[in-house]
Amino acid sequence: MSIPMSCISIKSTQASLGQDRTGRIGHPELTPKNRLRRWPWGHAQGFESPGALAHPKIIHPVAAEDSGRIPSLAPQHRSSPIMQATRPLLFKGFIGRSVDEFKRLSHIVFSLEGIKGGAAPYELHNFRSPTSIQDCKLMSDVEIGGFSKANLDWIPSPPASSDIQRPSPNSLGYAKFHGNISTELPPDRPDIKRTGYAAFRTRDRPPTIFGRSLYNIDPYVYLALRVKSDGRSYFINVQTESVVPTDLHQHRLFVKKPGEWETVLIKWNDFVRTNYGFVVEPQTEIMRQKVKSIGIGLTDRIPGPFELCIERMWATNSEKEADSVLELSSSKPKEAADASTTKEGKLKTKQGQKVAWVDK
Repeated sequence: MSIPMSCISIKSTQASLGQDRTGRIGHPELTPKNRLRRWPWGHAQGFESPGALAHPKIIHPVAAEDSGRIPSLAPQHRSSPIMQATRPLLFKGFIGRSVDEFKRLSHIVFSLEGIKGGAAPYELHNFRSPTSIQDCKLMSDVEIGGFSKANLDWIPSPPASSDIQRPSPNSLGYAKFHGNISTELPPDRPDIKRTGYAAFRTRDRPPTIFGRSLYNIDPYVYLALRVKSDGRSYFINVQTESVVPTDLHQHRLFVKKPGEWETVLIKWNDFVRTNYGFVVEPQTEIMRQKVKSIGIGLTDRIPGPFELCIERMWATNSEKEADSVLELSSSKPKEAADASTTKEGKLKTKQGQKVAWVDK
C-alpha cells in the first residue's frame, strides 16, 4: 500500500514508513552503514536531512558544489523514481576551477610574467555581484563575548543618470562593511581585557586539481583597492601559508578623500609582519606565491559607528590606476619623506615604537 506524501510526518517517520521485510522500524535502507558514507578523500558525508526522511523520492546532495568533493546522495526507496543531477553538474565546480587555474598558469609561463612582471592586473576579489559577499568571512569581538556589531552587505550601484558617485563607470555593485564598535567588556568573562574590533576577509579558496588554491602575487608590485572610507583607522590584513598560522602582514589603509570613491595602491613589500597586533621581529616579506586571504579590519577601539565601502581588490604594476600610493617611510630617502606626508598607524613594536607610512 502506497503512503501519501502529505501523511508523512518528520516527527513520526518510523510510524509512517512502517516495518520493512526484516521487521525493523523505519526506512528499509536507512541503516547505520547507509547513514554515513565515507568517500576516498577520507571525509565523512553524513545523511542528516530530516526532509529527506519525509520525502524519500528526493535526493539531497550533502556537500556543496564549491567544496570540491562529490556530493553524497541520500538513501532512496527502491520503488521511487531516481531524480539526480547529471555528472557534468556534479563536477562543474572542481573541473571549472582547475581549468581556470591551468589557463592562468599557462599564461604566466608563455608571457614570461615571472621575469617581466605582470602586464595585466590580477583580480583578487571583486564585489560586483550579490554572491560575492558569501566568499568572505565576517569577524568581531562578539566571538569572545564583546558587543561590537559588524555587517557586510551588497549594495547595487546607483544608476548612471544619478548624481550619486558610482564606484566605477561600469560597476554593478559593491560591498558595505559597516556596524558599531563597542569597548564594553563581557561581564561574565574576567579573562577578556580588551574588546572593540571588527573585520572581514576572503574565505580560503576551494581546491583544484593542482592542489590548494592560493593567490600568487609575485609578478606584481602593488595591491590596489577601490574604496570609499569614513576616515577611520582601517588595516589591510594579508594572510599567507606562514610557518606561524597566526601571523598577519598588515598595512594601514589611508585615504585622501573620505566619503568619496578612490583607488589606493600599497606596495606588497611594505606590509608589516605582525602577530596578535604587535610587530614581529625579525621582519620577513610576504610569501608572495602563497597568499591565502586578504581582508580589512578596524581595531582603533573608538566606540561608535563605522562604514567602509569596497568595490574590488587586485594586484597591479601600474601607478596610473591610483589616486594615492602608500609606502613605508623607511623605504624612501629622507628628502623625499620630508616632502611627503608622513602618517603614523596604530601598529607598534613590542618596544612601543610606532610604524609610520608615507603618502605620496
